Order: sequence, then structure tokens, then C-alpha cells
Amino acid sequence: MVAYSQLLVNLIESIDSIDSGYNQNEYESLRMYHALKYIEHKDSDVDLARKHLKRMRQLDAESMNEPVEKKIESSYKGEHEAPNKNDSPLHDLTKVYPDDIYSPDSVRLYGTGESFDHESIYHIKSAKNAPNKKVKIYRAVPLIKNKDEQLRDLEKSKKLYFSRGIKPHDYDSYFKKPNAYDYFGDKEKEIHSTQDMIKPTINNGDWVTLTKQYAIEHGKSNLNGNYRLLSKTVPVKHIFTDGNSIHEFGYDNS
Repeated sequence: MVAYSQLLVNLIESIDSIDSGYNQNEYESLRMYHALKYIEHKDSDVDLARKHLKRMRQLDAESMNEPVEKKIESSYKGEHEAPNKNDSPLHDLTKVYPDDIYSPDSVRLYGTGESFDHESIYHIKSAKNAPNKKVKIYRAVPLIKNKDEQLRDLEKSKKLYFSRGIKPHDYDSYFKKPNAYDYFGDKEKEIHSTQDMIKPTINNGDWVTLTKQYAIEHGKSNLNGNYRLLSKTVPVKHIFTDGNSIHEFGYDNS
């Protein structure tokens, strides 16, 4: 294996080849530190560390003028597979993070600038070496109402119409000369005739977060505010991460 000092020299040369005109500043120094820690921790080669450094620069550039909602939308997404038991368990993140994930400086090093960074780090530290400890996880899912909820909404619409004359949004398109009793009667029959939805739950393979507010922000931005917030209390040993974010985890109890 190449000596660490030689890796440092190679990394600096690699950085120069990526962007010879890059301005050195506090943030670049921090990125350099992480890249070097990545080599030291992963016992890896410079090419991988160079990609790691380049990715950090890209993330910084993308998030510089990006609102919190947009950052959450782009990061807490469901089109790729959530971490599972083949990744790092929540009770021991040293497989994907350096030891400083548990240090007093962890929020500054691994936070994303959101108000809930401290809460996520708190849960991470509390879970260290405690696989059987219980932790509450959250997930925002699209809001699909069950029959009871739809019937309650219909009853509210009926009261608004007969007491204040406020029409439901699709009332005028129901037919040319709508009759209120026909409209509400048909709507009720329609609800009763449909198969009721299965109550949504958090399942194996789902993306989850340890922070309620993070899930709420995801629901507001990625699901346009039309969401249902799910929660579940599970053992720490069923939560996994691939090290991409302190806010995003996978649930796997298989």
C-alpha cells in the first residue's frame, strides 16, 4: 500500500489536475480535510478520494443559492434504492464515516445548514453501540384518503353548500343543471363502491429519517404539500445508511 504521505502528495497533484485555478478558502480547506480523512479511513486510492473531493465541490456549488426545500427535494428522493443491511448500521457509522461523526464538531463537519442538523446528530450519537435501543423514524408519503376520510370531507362540503352556498370544486362540471341532492348522493355512492385503500405504513426498503421536520419539509416540497406523515418506533439495528446524508436512512428489518 502506498504510504499516507505519498497519498497526500498524489492527492494534491490530482486536485491541481481537476481545477488548477481553484481558490483556496475555508470551505476548500474543509473539503481537503474530508478527502484526506477519506483516504485514511477507507484505506483507499487517490482516484476514489479525488472523486469524493470533486463531489463535495459540486454539492457545495449546487447548494450555495439553493433553498432548503429544493435541497431536501433533491436529496430525500425515492428513485434509488434505500440503504439496507448491506450498508452501515445506525449503531456503528464508522464503516462509512470517519470517527469524527461522533465528535463535538460533527454538526459543522456533516451538517447541511438546516435547523434540524443538531437533532439528526443527536440521534446518531445516541444510537452509537446501542443496536437494541428504540428510535422513532419518519417518512412522508403521498396523501391518499381512505373511505372514512373521503366521507367526512363530503359531509363538510355538503354543509358548506347548504349553509353558505359554497360549491365543491367539481360541482358545475357534474352535469349541465346540477341538483345538489343528486350530486352529493352520487358522490357518496361512488365512495362506497370503491375499494378502500390499505393503510400506509413504513416498510422494508423505505427511505426514512430520524427527524420529523425533515420528513415534513420533504412532504411540503417533493409532494407539493399533499402528504401524510408516517412514523414508527423501531430498533436502531434496523436502520442503515450509505453515508450520503445525516438525515437519510433506510429501514430494513429482514
